[in-house]
Formats: sequence, C-alpha cells, structure tokens
Amino acid sequence: MRRIIALTCLVPALVGAVIAGTAAATTVNSGAAPVPAASPPLGDDYYVASDMMKGLPKIDELPEGYTFAGDGGDSTMQLPVFNSDVCGGMSSSIWGPVTSVHREFWHRDGGKLRIEITANGRDFAAGVVRDTAEALTKCPVVNDESGGVTRHAKLPLPALGDASAGLDSITGDSRTRTAVVAWGPVYVGVEETGTDAGGEARFADIVKTTATTVVRIAAGPSADELKSGLVELKDLPEGFRVLSERTADNKEFFKEYDCRGELAGHGTPGVAVQRTFAKGGDDTPVVESVVGTTHEGQALVGAIRQRLSTCPAITDDFWGERVVARLNVPATDITIEGILYKDDPVRARAVFVYRDICAEVWITQVPGLTMEQIEKIVENALGGVFDVYHG
Repeated sequence: MRRIIALTCLVPALVGAVIAGTAAATTVNSGAAPVPAASPPLGDDYYVASDMMKGLPKIDELPEGYTFAGDGGDSTMQLPVFNSDVCGGMSSSIWGPVTSVHREFWHRDGGKLRIEITANGRDFAAGVVRDTAEALTKCPVVNDESGGVTRHAKLPLPALGDASAGLDSITGDSRTRTAVVAWGPVYVGVEETGTDAGGEARFADIVKTTATTVVRIAAGPSADELKSGLVELKDLPEGFRVLSERTADNKEFFKEYDCRGELAGHGTPGVAVQRTFAKGGDDTPVVESVVGTTHEGQALVGAIRQRLSTCPAITDDFWGERVVARLNVPATDITIEGILYKDDPVRARAVFVYRDICAEVWITQVPGLTMEQIEKIVENALGGVFDVYHG
C-alpha cells in the first residue's frame, strides 16, 4: 500500500507575470496577470521547494561566461530578508515556516551571482521591493563601523512582475548589484558581487530572465509527473492487467450530473493522464484512474456531495433513473469524497483534491470483486495523489 499522510488541501489557481514598460527605479506593473484568488497557507504547503526550483534560471538561460556554483532550498523556520541590510546593520528575518530556494553561479570576470525565490505572501513581497527602492532616499550613503563607505545608485529596470527595484552599490573598489521582483506571493532576489562597471546590461538581462522563469513555479505538474499519481497494478487485487494509458485534456473528465439531471463538467484547460485496467480476459475497463490539474476540483466534490445529500435519485435522458449512495473513503485532511452509482453493475467512484491536482478512480463491481476490495483500491489510490508532489 502506498503511504498515506494528512495534509491540508487548498487549490491555488495558476498565476503568471508579464514583462513590459520602461526603465524605473521602482515600477508597479498594474497589468500583471492575477495571483491565486484564495491564497493557501504559505511555507511548504504553498509551494514546495521542488516547485520553486523550477522558477530559477538554468545555466543555458544566462548570458555567456557563467558557470554553475550550486543550489538548494527548503522550508525553514528563519530566513534573512533579501537586501534588508542595505542601509547597514543586521539583516531582518522572516520567521517561518517559509520556503526559499536559491541558485548560484560564477562569472569569468570574478563576479558571483546568487538568485533566490522566497514565498512569504503577496504583501511581504511588495514590501521587500519597496524597502529596496527606498534605500535611495533613506540611505544613499552608508558609513560602516570600519570606516567603509557605500554609495547606492539607481539600477534602471523595466516593469517586471508586480513591482521591481534595483540598486547599484559601490564600496571602495567593490561593486554589488541587487534587484528584487515581486510576483504574486513570492519575491525573486538577484545579487551579483565582485562585478565590474561594464556588467550593468548583463545584470539587467538576468533580472528580466528571472522575472520570466519564475512563472514556472505555478505551471503545475507535467504529464509525466501526474502519472506517478495513477493507480498501479500493485494497488489492485490479483487478476488485473493494464488495458490502456493516455494523456488528454482534463475537460474530458471530472463530470457529474446535477439535481436537474444535467451533466456538468468541472475540468479546466489543462493536462490529465488516464490509465485503465481490465480483469481476466475481458477487455472491458473495470478500473479507471485519472489525475489532472484543474481549478474546479472542489466544485466537483461539491457537486457529488449535493447529489448525495439533496438528490440521491435523479432521472436523465441517457441512464433513466439513477440512484446513488455514499462510498466509504479513508479519513484524511485533504478533500476526498466517495459515491456509489447503483447501476447494473454498481460503479464506485472516489475523487481526491490536493493543491492543483484532482484525481478520480472509477471501479465497476464485476463478479468476484467485493466492496471491501473496492475500498482498498480507493485507499491505495489516495497514496498516489500525494506521490505526485512527495513521492
């Protein structure tokens, strides 16, 4: 049996960002694509580190001259805020849990580039941009205790993400360029130290690249990643075999009749994967497993619950009278519902919603397949949903 863990389920909508505008020290982009309408918890339940790593640029997305130096990240209980020491003193900290990832590169001119992405909420991300921009007026010149003097100048940037700001800071013969871009609930911090005066255009190009790659953290799982959530032969009793496997638009699935007998779809444009199983020598599908990315998973569960509570018997043009009953499903913190369609033969269905994933498994009660075995298949299928992100 696959592992089953309890996690809170809230489904973030896919979000995006646009790049447009003219040079400015601080730019707010009012035309940016929307962020999730209802924000799930932050930290590791919002975007796991593996999601956020997708948003970091790769070596082949940077200008020539860079070599990879390392990367990492995870959920942590304390994290220094990017650029919070720009006016001198100690950095301020975010108290977790908060998820942050980073990637570092060396340039052949001796500069070191660090790019980080941190998820701590939309307001916080905007605040980091604002604090970086305000350094130009709060502390254009900073004197440290050792007698060093740092001078901050504006680093021109186009309008990136929801808001952006950049600084060119010089301390003696040392130059540091920093930029921060707010994008929905995350901020992207870019810093290059030990660089020369001629690297400004290169650095600005890197910041623009990161404002593009960051959108990948909300792209959702790929078809191959979704396949890890499908039911497998080991999840079924003996005697089953794989009948088919395919990738399709998820609008093909995730449907339920309403109390008027009308079929309503709850798929949204996105990818879904399907695997079917047959029993014995018959090629009729007995088990169908589907996993896809849809914003309407909660609505599908709501429609099933309405059927069970409000109209357990309806009449539609195709099936005639249809009677349903509740299917026992495992107790878990994610959204899950089970329903029995008392057709001939009886069909069982379980729907699971976790983050941006909706999964459903259909099981036809053929001769020799007990209700206890059906409930065990559902239990195993639940573990597969978690495997998409945590397997």
